[in-house]
Amino acid sequence: PSALALHFRNCQQINLRLLGGPGVLPAHLASRRSPITITTASVGLESRSHANSVLDQRGTMHASGGDLAHCYFPGVDSAPSVAAMPSGSAAVPHAPDPACEGPGAGATASAAASVQANPQGPSAVAAATTDVCLPPAILTRIVGMGVTKAGLSSFKTVLLGLLAGVYVGFGALVMLHIGANCPGLAASNPGLQKLVAGAFGLPFGLFMVLVCGAELFTGNTCIMAAAMYAGAIKPGDLIKNWILSYGANLAGGLFLVWLICYAGVPPPLATTTKIAIAKSSLTFSQAFARGILANWLVNIGVWQATATTSLPGKLLAAVVPVITFVACGLEHSVANMFFIPMGIFLGADISWRTFFLNNLLPVTLGNIIGGAIMVAGAYSLAWGRNKSA
Repeated sequence: PSALALHFRNCQQINLRLLGGPGVLPAHLASRRSPITITTASVGLESRSHANSVLDQRGTMHASGGDLAHCYFPGVDSAPSVAAMPSGSAAVPHAPDPACEGPGAGATASAAASVQANPQGPSAVAAATTDVCLPPAILTRIVGMGVTKAGLSSFKTVLLGLLAGVYVGFGALVMLHIGANCPGLAASNPGLQKLVAGAFGLPFGLFMVLVCGAELFTGNTCIMAAAMYAGAIKPGDLIKNWILSYGANLAGGLFLVWLICYAGVPPPLATTTKIAIAKSSLTFSQAFARGILANWLVNIGVWQATATTSLPGKLLAAVVPVITFVACGLEHSVANMFFIPMGIFLGADISWRTFFLNNLLPVTLGNIIGGAIMVAGAYSLAWGRNKSA
């Protein structure tokens, strides 16, 4: 084609690569300064054009714009009925890239798209689409989520924090009833039993948090930290979110423990008390280190789930890291807000002081390191301010 017009929306940066061998791209597109025009338009965003965008010698164009929604090839075929297109342009619509859709309100997306410029005509133009964002775009989405969370009222943060504590508690309950309640399998094949315990329980809790929406402290250690590193929120926003979500998660877990016991459907006594006592018997340093490892994996799950917009994709992204941390015997503070209080309610020889000082405190500190430094810190260094994809 002699010209290339693009329709964007809601994004900070676009990396567009035009694929084609010698003789495929017109000479003016192969030049370093190109007459390509990018038009952006969306609700609440003033339409604007960026002429003479930089197109490097490898055929990669960099320009400010928005989410890549459609790609058009003027002059190839009939024009689509798109109001945002420049007047007089004849174009062929290109399939939208679903990977560029944001994860929710307030999230800002970044996209990368590949377009095959083929002189054969529109039938030979292939849509390079994917449901998974590139790593720099994931960070942009995470930062957008942090901005959204920082903008929540205290009431909403607490309400959603209560739900997160309950959702993770439901996952822990399933684990105690099924995954961890296989004594015969534990005796004959302990490795398989650990895999079953990891698969049936806590992954369901994280999946509910990700899909339904809730304020999970352990996930927020990563999300809010990434937004703060990017300069999108203030340290006070992070501290407020962490304090409110943590307290609400604890209250939600304790409420679910009480409700389950009141309903007369507690998990198996022997399994529950054994797990609660084992967790409370760790040394401070052991609990701290296991907390780092656990939340490192949990936030890898959150990070991966943010990369996709599909429900199956989010499920797979969340499940595998959580199965890993449970099977390896690592420590998650919000899960322990259910496990150990449930053991105490069922008669385990554990005091509330022991629960808080021997387990919850060191595990929480470890979880903060795992989320805020091992995940958010690492990827902010790799893809953060002024880093090129």
